[in-house]
Amino acid sequence: MKPFASVVRAFNLVRGLLGLNDETGGRVVEVIALSRNDPNIGLRVPKTIAAHGLDVTRIAYIGGDDIVPSLKAYKSDLFLTCNDDDALAVMRHPDTNSARRS
Repeated sequence: MKPFASVVRAFNLVRGLLGLNDETGGRVVEVIALSRNDPNIGLRVPKTIAAHGLDVTRIAYIGGDDIVPSLKAYKSDLFLTCNDDDALAVMRHPDTNSARRS
């Protein structure tokens, strides 16, 4: 099973954010991958992380569950997604620290 290519939209941003750890000599950024994929795809996630040398510390497989409880559990400050429904759910949820429309 091959890792995913680095075509994910946020790939360069994630690499840049993780680069802050190198610049500071400490862990100021932690990246956690949340996946809704089935187990076969799920196996590709850690392979991709390793293949691209990303310092992703945790991976959570949430299946079809609501994303907001996972974000709250990990005390997330930034959420990147290509899924419009997830983005809207996070922005509309009263317990998230997301940007609000004025």
